Amino acid sequence: GTNLNNIGLTLAAMEDWEQANQYYEKALETYRRAVGPEHPLVAVTYFNLGMLHYQNSKPFQAIEEFEKSLAIDRANLPTARHIQDMPGSGRYHDTVMI
Repeated sequence: GTNLNNIGLTLAAMEDWEQANQYYEKALETYRRAVGPEHPLVAVTYFNLGMLHYQNSKPFQAIEEFEKSLAIDRANLPTARHIQDMPGSGRYHDTVMI
């Protein structure tokens, strides 16, 4: 998945939007099978798809992809209880907030 995602990033930088989209979709499929649909790698790929749509003046499609990415990120945030149990932590605001 990572190589597919990186090829997508490179193609997007070259403004080969259609090919970039195809590689991102392949990366998504690979990640979902390998690590599950709620994994942070899936969120990163949704974000990359969102950026691709944003760069192509497709704001509504971009927002859809960004929202998918955000939902996964939020689902993966530790709860306040988990943070208290982490060594060296005990305060919720010490974590990265989305």
